[in-house]
Amino acid sequence: MAHASTDFIQRGRTGLRAQFDSLRAAYERHARTRTAYRKMVDELHAYSDRDLAELGYHRSEIGRIAREASRNA
Repeated sequence: MAHASTDFIQRGRTGLRAQFDSLRAAYERHARTRTAYRKMVDELHAYSDRDLAELGYHRSEIGRIAREASRNA
């Protein structure tokens, strides 16, 4: 009986460990996405309105463009 209890505790730790690993992986994905988003926003804000217009964009579209780029990164 004691062996069964120990086995249950060990499986519980593995399940909890798996949840923490999953949470950490999700956080790391979010951090990479956020970093790519901030980098794109900073780069696009460095362009003048004229440069953005030559690329076919308006300054108000920077957030959308950065979100799309960060999702694909």
